Amino acid sequence: MSKGKFKGFRIFAGIVFLTLTMTLGCSDDSFELPKKNEATNETVPKSKPNFITLVVDDMGFSDLGVYGSEIPTPNIDDLANGGVMLTNFYTGPMSAPSRSMLFSGTDNHPAGMGNVSAAITLRPEVQGQPGYEGVLSLDVPPFQEVLQNNGYHTMFTGKWDQGEEEEYYPINRGFTVTKAALHPGDAVHFSEVDGTIIPGRDGVDHPYFNSGEEIEKFPREFYSTDYYTDMAIEMLDERDKNKPFLLTVCYTAPHWPLQAPADAIAKYLDVYSKGWEIIRDQRFERMKQLSLGIGVQNYELPPLPDEVPAWDSLTEDERLYHAKVMAIYAAMIDILDQNIGRLIKHLKDIGEYENTVILVFSDNGASPKDRYNSNGAYPAWLKENFDNSYENLGNRHSFPGCTEGWAMVSNLPWNRYKGETYEGGVRTMAILHYAKSKSLIEGMKYGCITSIMDVAPTLIEMAGAQYPSSHNGKSLDPMMGVSMANLFDGDFMSCDTERRFGWEMNGCIGLRMGDWKLSQKWLGAFRFCEDKISLFNLADDPFERNDLSEERPAKFAEMMAAYEEFADKAGVVPVPQDPRPSE
Repeated sequence: MSKGKFKGFRIFAGIVFLTLTMTLGCSDDSFELPKKNEATNETVPKSKPNFITLVVDDMGFSDLGVYGSEIPTPNIDDLANGGVMLTNFYTGPMSAPSRSMLFSGTDNHPAGMGNVSAAITLRPEVQGQPGYEGVLSLDVPPFQEVLQNNGYHTMFTGKWDQGEEEEYYPINRGFTVTKAALHPGDAVHFSEVDGTIIPGRDGVDHPYFNSGEEIEKFPREFYSTDYYTDMAIEMLDERDKNKPFLLTVCYTAPHWPLQAPADAIAKYLDVYSKGWEIIRDQRFERMKQLSLGIGVQNYELPPLPDEVPAWDSLTEDERLYHAKVMAIYAAMIDILDQNIGRLIKHLKDIGEYENTVILVFSDNGASPKDRYNSNGAYPAWLKENFDNSYENLGNRHSFPGCTEGWAMVSNLPWNRYKGETYEGGVRTMAILHYAKSKSLIEGMKYGCITSIMDVAPTLIEMAGAQYPSSHNGKSLDPMMGVSMANLFDGDFMSCDTERRFGWEMNGCIGLRMGDWKLSQKWLGAFRFCEDKISLFNLADDPFERNDLSEERPAKFAEMMAAYEEFADKAGVVPVPQDPRPSE
């Protein structure tokens, strides 16, 4: 195992926010040493680690108990308390680009996801250009393919969102077996009672596939989170047990539409009747008590964002509606945690828990998807196909989502939402766990800047594999992600304090460089971005409320120049401003 893949300064434990009461483990004893076969006296090679990546869909930074939530998540909390919480972890601003960054280990533009399919009609100037195909590029070898070529049995279930044509199916992009692979990005969470698949938005079917064969019907009483876990366990039991494995489970919870069994929802109705201000304050106080090392200990919460009304200003019917919507969201996370617990128990039952590296993270921040409630202006497809009456909320034929009020709470303490380059869109929870490592510090909060792009190089290195220098007859640039494998050697001090990376999505740009950040507001699905690009110093202003772009013009110019360097390297196509008037 190589040491210290993070290049940069050696820094003290205070900078990486270690909350420890014990000494660091010895890096030379991170893994089991090779053993002697007593019969032959030959050295038996140590086994390669297994990998499980658990991707959560649209969950905010503070939605887990271990991050301060009122939602009980004991199973994920146990992984965090027995592993490492990556408290400075970044993703893409939306699901599809984030997944392309995960699978490719590089930025979403060279990975082909500079433009998600839903936005192509808004940006005809980029359609078909390299980097804007709206699929995981065939010119980039995904990390699971590298592992597969190095002896791993690779498995996938859940939301793929990287291309719906056969050549882009996950079974053709490095996974040995796939079950219940949802190729598009959206779906409802229930089937009909008899297992018939319910069409989603706009009445469009969302097909699922088992290793490329379309599933015609689910078992009775299908619920997505339960079923993905069933399929994960089934694949584990059926796998080639002579090989190490990679299992990727891309859950669709708690993505819109919010749906959950009625008894699970009922647990939370009273909790959220308090309103978003009270829940927000309570979460923030718990976050301070947990000492997460995210720089908010000595701060008070800023006022509500302009787009979030005071809870008391809502009518009684509106308060009931919004409280139930958040109760459904909480129920989905509760069920998610139970299923991850079920998967962990199965790993222990089959004797693979100790030797399995587990990563859990959200693909982006929480979404204020349901912006129709204030005026009842639901689109025609929703009115025709779904019933969002209070009594029906959460059922199989409802289609609700949170508004900005609850998304603000979920993304606490970060500002703004999914789809934007503000912290609330791109900074998410992430947990790294490996029971076999003797050098991980249980319950550690690791504050170095890390990224979803770092997953691929980490797993490739731990597997003893090499990322190829060419693919399909073309030379490859190195992955933009950086391996975190040094953490398993007990090297918690090597940290690039000036690490930089950028974002561009639907024309909105962003850049993180050290403590400095560029962020830009997205104006919605049928618009582009706010003209203004804001500059923040996250060390002094973790809430991104004090725009310094005019006060610090030299720093702003430096950051914009750094962004242009990133954009040139990533192949970003500049986007003209939206010619349409503001809505």
